[in-house]
Amino acid sequence: MKKLIVLIGFFMILSLAGCGGSSSSGGKGAEPDDADSAPFNDDDFTEPADDAAPQTYEEWQNAYAKADAQADKVQAPFVEANTNFGMKLFAKLNEPGENIMISPLSISIAMAMTVGGAGNSGTFDELIDFLGYKAAGYDDYMTLNGQFDFLLQSLTYFDKDFELSLANSMWLDDAFSGKVNKTFVNDLQKYYDAGYFVKDFADPKTVGLINSWVNSKTKGKIPEIIDEIDEETMMILLNAVYFRANWMQQVDSEGDIEEGYFTMSNGRKKPAQFFSGMFRERRFYNGQVGQDGMDIRMLAVPFGRRAASIYFFMPLNSDDSVDAMISEMAENGIGKYFGRVNNGYKDYTEFKLPRVRFKYDESVHDDFSAMGLRKPFDWNYGFDGIVSDKLIISKILHNTYFSMDEKGVEASAVTKVDFECLGEGEEFEPTVFRFDRPFVFAVRDDRTGTLLFIGKVEEPEFD
Repeated sequence: MKKLIVLIGFFMILSLAGCGGSSSSGGKGAEPDDADSAPFNDDDFTEPADDAAPQTYEEWQNAYAKADAQADKVQAPFVEANTNFGMKLFAKLNEPGENIMISPLSISIAMAMTVGGAGNSGTFDELIDFLGYKAAGYDDYMTLNGQFDFLLQSLTYFDKDFELSLANSMWLDDAFSGKVNKTFVNDLQKYYDAGYFVKDFADPKTVGLINSWVNSKTKGKIPEIIDEIDEETMMILLNAVYFRANWMQQVDSEGDIEEGYFTMSNGRKKPAQFFSGMFRERRFYNGQVGQDGMDIRMLAVPFGRRAASIYFFMPLNSDDSVDAMISEMAENGIGKYFGRVNNGYKDYTEFKLPRVRFKYDESVHDDFSAMGLRKPFDWNYGFDGIVSDKLIISKILHNTYFSMDEKGVEASAVTKVDFECLGEGEEFEPTVFRFDRPFVFAVRDDRTGTLLFIGKVEEPEFD
């Protein structure tokens, strides 16, 4: 598969292809000379001003209170809908013998902004049903927007001990900007704090500006996200979430890295480097979730002020398949597994984890179709909440990166959505958790239950 080198951050690109060509007039602001390596310049863009980061202890306490107050407004059925959909997609994309990671948060934000453009075309009802919002009671887009607003605000400055930042922007071709429904634009600005930029998409320098925005929001870790803009594309939406967290308590130094072997699903043993940690504040459980379920080893390790954690899940029996475990978790709902480990044991636990770093990308368009989504890909419907011309989703691409070592955890994701326009059990308390077989990991906001990342380590590559 094609690999995209990224570091920490969630990314979503929503490209809207519309009828009519781009004009030859220039966009707003100064354009860089080199489209491929243009430095980001804030003067080129119009986007919301960032709030000043807290500095003092008192400022951080106030920030925590504000973030947690917003988290309290995020409703459990909304989180459950996002999490269950993300887990089902993860299970659908999972392939035996391969590393995988997706970002349910990135996908949820991307698809929510897409829902905002569905209008009255018939696409809206199918989208909210497909994403699980209808069953959860969110069949009104303003209510759904409100929940995303609370969620995004709750993730702003909610822990000083790790980095988590979000940014959204919409890019319109200057020949197309007058056609876009103002309500759609206003909603993205109001609820998703999206920056608003009008550029000439026919000018190759616009590619450099978009890549510069991405490069800036990822602190240089993702230098570019596109190499060209299709001539039919009239609109691009970008979402970026940057995350980086160190372990709460120091693990073994690099000099104490243990050389060992990781047993893959096919039985092959691969040399791997393991780091160790002993944590006071962690939760664990060994056993079944649900009747006749698989015995699973579960461990949760908190970050910072314990508002977020990374979770690990591995079949307890070496003869059981990690892929069968993923299917079980998707069927039962992953929330039950989080609940079981969080209500499990709390004590000192030593763990040994492999150093791992890998990249993953996959087109999920066909997977969405196979899961039952039809109308967004059908010319008979459309997105009249964005523009009166007929639109369909032509491509959905998700790219991710994961890294874990003795220093901490880094993860990122990119979701790209292209639109085309019609022309015209038994329990025991272990002393050591050793993850030397395929396992699942998940990074979660423990206040709301929002699933930020979920992935599977099948082969612990590390370079």
